[in-house]
Amino acid sequence: MRKIREKFIEECYEMAIKLKENFRITEDKEWDESTILLELGVQIGHIFDIKCDDNNLKEKMRNINDLGDEISDVLLQIMYLGYLKEVNFKEKIDFEYDNIDGIIVLYGQIVETVMEENSYRFNKKRIGFETRLDFIRNRIQRMYLLVINYARANKIDIITEFKKMEKDAKGFLKEYEKKHKM
Repeated sequence: MRKIREKFIEECYEMAIKLKENFRITEDKEWDESTILLELGVQIGHIFDIKCDDNNLKEKMRNINDLGDEISDVLLQIMYLGYLKEVNFKEKIDFEYDNIDGIIVLYGQIVETVMEENSYRFNKKRIGFETRLDFIRNRIQRMYLLVINYARANKIDIITEFKKMEKDAKGFLKEYEKKHKM
């Protein structure tokens, strides 16, 4: 049986890229890698909203409680960021980590290195990597694997959940188009 991490890429990667591009109709400004990173942070926050389950942190009138959907939203952003950075998600790397708290560390490393790449921060040498881009690609892959492993550890069929999210998103986009007469 193929590993879920490989099967997800085969079944959902192209779907993710197309869906993300279809969302352009909702954007007043063109998104770039920085905007994708900001949205990834929002979606990671949604996972932690569910994980923390603390009314002191929750937004009123927001119904964020479907872990499978929120994981799918995170994967959508990871896939698109990986697409922009030309990550080879089929490349084999060993990373079995499934503690979702680690996503914050990886996210921070990616953001910091992208900021360096874009001259917002001073450059640091990334030991074991020839370039900053190699480091970013590795961290995106690790983030992908961490999220897949986290879904598996929580007994979430992430392929089914992702396809459900994609179907719901297409319905939203269709309604958005009608409402905004595009």
